[in-house]
Amino acid sequence: MPVAERVAVEPVAAQAGRRMKLLSKEVFLRYDGRRPPAAGFITYVSKTQPVLMHCHGWEDYSDGYDDYSVSVSDDNGNSWSAEEVRWKSRLVPEGRIRYAEPAGCGGLGRKRPG
Repeated sequence: MPVAERVAVEPVAAQAGRRMKLLSKEVFLRYDGRRPPAAGFITYVSKTQPVLMHCHGWEDYSDGYDDYSVSVSDDNGNSWSAEEVRWKSRLVPEGRIRYAEPAGCGGLGRKRPG
């Protein structure tokens, strides 16, 4: 069954061009008995603070995902807020509108277009 894993690596080795060393590995998102998790992303959302955002969804069927949620960590991933569903499918007369994983976009500090 699919799971999401958090992996900690030694950043100094990566910056020095050496092979990274695995420091820890933890399963933090498991099959809930109904739907397997759909891997999303984890990204920093602050230039100056260790604030992370984790986004993931749930698989309804092959290539059919729903209920994308966001959790936030203010302590570099040591603890996380409760999940908040941000993107959920909805029925329309023609069928169901589904949302795909939103991209974790870089460019912190840049103005958004529009």
